[in-house]
Amino acid sequence: MALVEIPLDCPRFFQRCQIHFQGGRCTDLVPPSHVVLLWVFTKNASLSRHALAITARHVYLEPNVLAQVSIYIRGEMLDPDALSDLLQIEPTKINRKGERRSALAHIDARYMTHTWVYSIKSDHSGVSDLALQVLSSFRDKHINVRALDGVDDAFLDIFYCEIPASGNVGESLEFSLDSQVIRVAAEMGLSIAVSACNSRE
Repeated sequence: MALVEIPLDCPRFFQRCQIHFQGGRCTDLVPPSHVVLLWVFTKNASLSRHALAITARHVYLEPNVLAQVSIYIRGEMLDPDALSDLLQIEPTKINRKGERRSALAHIDARYMTHTWVYSIKSDHSGVSDLALQVLSSFRDKHINVRALDGVDDAFLDIFYCEIPASGNVGESLEFSLDSQVIRVAAEMGLSIAVSACNSRE
């Protein structure tokens, strides 16, 4: 068995490459890094990288995607702890009214309202699947979130970021929401906010 380093010129993207070497072939999912470490099983464990005569052929190149779906519940009179108890859900984060927005001493900006947030993020799930996963945590409780005491605003927040393949910056981003997502969000009294970015940075 020999450990082989393969430098790549596309560090920000996942690539599926076929790695060819003398005496065999293997397929590996290449992570987004400059150097890929690949264990190649051979009969001669002392074979060097050069002796293996490695070539990498890009079979396809897909963009690096991040999706995050959150439920935001806000209210000046909201009790975040009581809300957690009612929903029986551990929030991802809570911002309390009057708390500092930054740990930096010279910044004294403070939260103007209480905010309760539950989020799930993924780099492989579809947006609709992720949204349904978030909503399913609330759906069986049959609660109209917006109608709860102290709630001024409640919404399903969808953030979608795509780092495109080289040369494709500026192309439109496309994803769809299943009708079930919209229906369940409406039943819960949630509006839907969507933000997306397409950038190399």
